Amino acid sequence: MTKEKIILFSIFFCVSSLFGFIKDNGSVDHKNADISGYLNEISEEQEEKTQILKHILAKNCGTYVDLGTGGDSIAYLLENIPNHVPVTLIGSDIDQSILNSIPQRHPEILPYLDEKENETLHLKLVRMDATNMHPLHQSSIDGISASALTHEIFSYVPTKSSLDQFFIELIRVLKKDGIFVYRDPKWDDNPEQDCLVILKDYTAKLFTVLFLPRFLETKFSERKDYTGKCIKPNLYHKSYIKINFFFKGSEKTSKVKLDSFINTPLSEIDLTKNISIEAPRGLISEIQRHYILFLKNIFITDLVDKHFFEKDIISLEQLPLQEKIILKNFLNKRVETERLIDTSLPIFQKIFLEKKYFSSFVENGLWAKIIDKTALIHCCNTLFAKGIHKNLLVIENDKVWLDAKLAILLYQNFKSGIYACIDISESKVPLQVFEWLKREGEEFYFYKTTDNFVKYVGQLTLYYLKGTDKDGYLLCPLDAASITTVSRDLYRSIVKNHMDVINLDGKQQKIIFDKNIIHFKLMKKEDALAVYQEIIKQNPKSFPQLKEWVKHELM
Repeated sequence: MTKEKIILFSIFFCVSSLFGFIKDNGSVDHKNADISGYLNEISEEQEEKTQILKHILAKNCGTYVDLGTGGDSIAYLLENIPNHVPVTLIGSDIDQSILNSIPQRHPEILPYLDEKENETLHLKLVRMDATNMHPLHQSSIDGISASALTHEIFSYVPTKSSLDQFFIELIRVLKKDGIFVYRDPKWDDNPEQDCLVILKDYTAKLFTVLFLPRFLETKFSERKDYTGKCIKPNLYHKSYIKINFFFKGSEKTSKVKLDSFINTPLSEIDLTKNISIEAPRGLISEIQRHYILFLKNIFITDLVDKHFFEKDIISLEQLPLQEKIILKNFLNKRVETERLIDTSLPIFQKIFLEKKYFSSFVENGLWAKIIDKTALIHCCNTLFAKGIHKNLLVIENDKVWLDAKLAILLYQNFKSGIYACIDISESKVPLQVFEWLKREGEEFYFYKTTDNFVKYVGQLTLYYLKGTDKDGYLLCPLDAASITTVSRDLYRSIVKNHMDVINLDGKQQKIIFDKNIIHFKLMKKEDALAVYQEIIKQNPKSFPQLKEWVKHELM
């Protein structure tokens, strides 16, 4: 970069850190509640997540960074790189507790952390914000891997320019011809198209009526910027979202906007009948994607064919391959050690009990004993001033009742806010559900379509490298074949059984669960132009924005 750009960029980061734009406290609070659970969650599909490996083996030397590492990817890479190869791996994360856990989870990596013991292939663990890679020198990195990271950056760095910051830092630290391997959920090509999602499955209804308010509501969000405002971008305007449901005892459907739905007690809604939501496709995709994660990590028994759990013994061999892998990973069985699983195992009994509590909680709300009535009344008055209807919260003698939606909206932990005024020890609260919805409901992902993303990366990097030693370079896919999609057929088939998605003309819509994997290279403009032209030639309908940019600005 030019001296002027570097100075401005440094000033921006100093000011940003001062005012809290960049949270640099060594942790990601909403994931700290269950670090081991979170790491187990991201531990699968290592071959898919470590495609930087082929670039390492092709070059047989250099320094490579695994951004947002959970440790499993590092262990996989070290296992597959020959010991004699002079390669330095850097595993980085914004959360120091995750980095601390890696040697405990993978003691086999310890020799690689000691440069004296292994002088060629070695590992460094570095706490680092992906939008401020200050531990890395300019043009010092041969390759960077970021699996399921880019879409989360907004959640951890609450500024509208956080994605820009990430790519500016990426191209700063990459060498010329350096590689960036991107892996993230494939975004819907028509995210703003209005559609209808019909919830058919009971668990899908229970999940959605709690997740949607927590995900969209901004008044009670924990994640704030330096001015105290919620950081969630207003991608899905609440006034456009409508929920269709039946009140108990009614044969006629009711249609309300989100704010009205939040103020409708779930105990009055008939959850045995279909519930549908009118919303943009992008938001519906978020509901579906989070629903699969919810089942995968909380109610695995609903992700694998439910009929198998009606038996005392499950035969893994009777399960389709993907279900078998998911179930084995859930049980931390990565090899063929058991073919039969007893459904009476404590881990399954815990799930069944949690699901029972979950159902009762949504249907009946939360009853709790009051331990500080004065403080509780103050909390209630604050809530009413924020627009919460009084029918969502009832005080009776020494007890208080909260509607399930409100209980989830207000939850940060059981020792703060309204929960500091009540005692839930005698309440059958689905604790895992509370923690999971808090964590996922506080994140708000930022997506681009494949077309827009490829254009954005090229456009941004070409501009920011002007006047630097990399002037005329930009970050471009290696070639047309380096943009690939990995299908998630199992998730698609499960969601199809639990939900229907149609457009407003009644046409069935495709459910998006695929992952995009793109291998980028920092290359000269003329080389990039040839790649872009080949991408457009092979996929003319899929890259209209890229085509316009190339035509008007690159040629």
